[in-house]
Amino acid sequence: MLLLSTCLPDCGFVHNKVRKEVYRPTQEQFKCINCKHEANADLNAARYIAMDDIEEIIKKQNEVQKQQEEQAKQYEDISA
Repeated sequence: MLLLSTCLPDCGFVHNKVRKEVYRPTQEQFKCINCKHEANADLNAARYIAMDDIEEIIKKQNEVQKQQEEQAKQYEDISA
């Protein structure tokens, strides 16, 4: 299973390239930088670990984020 801080089932954003201090200001807190959802970190983790298709959801979200990063890089290259 992938171990990533994920905002599920709210927006599905995966915080895999974000400094932990941003989305986990304290050990107990989780704050999504995408949708601003806040929850107890352990409760948030339990919510998504319990989902049957969590690995597929995270895989798809990582693909979307990779595509967005590639598009942003292409835009930066064009703008430079």
